[in-house]
Amino acid sequence: MYEVQGTDGSSTGPFSADLLRERIAQGQIGPGTRVRRAGDAAWQSLSSLTEFVPDLAAVHPGTGSATGHGSPTAAGPAVPALPPPPPLPRPRGASAPPLPLPPRVRTSGMAVSSFVLACVTPCTVGISGLVGLLLGISALVSIRRSAGQLKGRGLALCGIVFSVLGLAFTLVGLGFLLPFIAQQHRMQAPAQSCPRNLQNVAMALRLYAEGHDGKYPAAANWCGDVTPFLQTPDLLRCPARPKLRSGYAYNRAIAGRTTSSVPPDTILLIESAHGWNGTAGPEDPTSSSPHGGSYSVAFADGSVREVDTTTLPSLRWEP
Repeated sequence: MYEVQGTDGSSTGPFSADLLRERIAQGQIGPGTRVRRAGDAAWQSLSSLTEFVPDLAAVHPGTGSATGHGSPTAAGPAVPALPPPPPLPRPRGASAPPLPLPPRVRTSGMAVSSFVLACVTPCTVGISGLVGLLLGISALVSIRRSAGQLKGRGLALCGIVFSVLGLAFTLVGLGFLLPFIAQQHRMQAPAQSCPRNLQNVAMALRLYAEGHDGKYPAAANWCGDVTPFLQTPDLLRCPARPKLRSGYAYNRAIAGRTTSSVPPDTILLIESAHGWNGTAGPEDPTSSSPHGGSYSVAFADGSVREVDTTTLPSLRWEP
């Protein structure tokens, strides 16, 4: 088998020796045509191959002897590269070879995840929006580097934009919501601690009575009388009225009476704005409640209850 070098330096073939002899006889190649045997690296003129000298001599007299030691007297005409051999005919009934499949294009999973997480950003207090933003950026980078194998650029862009908007709305919402929550917490904390303080003061009144022949203190200085029986004087303060030294009023109807003469359901103390040594009775106007309409009331049996405004008139004041 032989390869033939064209005038442009390209090689064609391989061709059989018989095919080359046909080309020589047809004048398509001549003594100066550059050829090489299959597997050889060096090119040489056709006239230097002894097996073709007789054929060349028949077409180009004087090319050389059959021994192959002669040399051509003149180079043959420039010969164009031989065309590749025609494809073999397909056998009858044979199917055509399958066409190559186009490369498969798929949607980026990160782009889809970014879009979904961005849509639920408000429900997750911004956490999914942050993840969606990072996934959207990563998806854009992957799509750009995929050479057309990935799609979903629009989803990734939507995920980035929606994540940023969701994070912004979440931050704005938290900016309004957190102060409101803190305010509610401040309002509830005093309401929860007020009954505890009132219960301590009621217990101090009973301790005073036990040390004074079973009699409750007089109304004029009851705060000073119970202070020694309290862990701290601050227990007399209502947390919702921190500026008052005492946020509770003493039922003047039981002042100086014995504990045994006072029914257990009688009011002992009630929230009030009268201040230090303040007293209360059924004829007094009720102070506005700092706890949203409910009042902490201590009874003679030591119990403390939250009572609303409508229930106050039905409570027992007189022993």
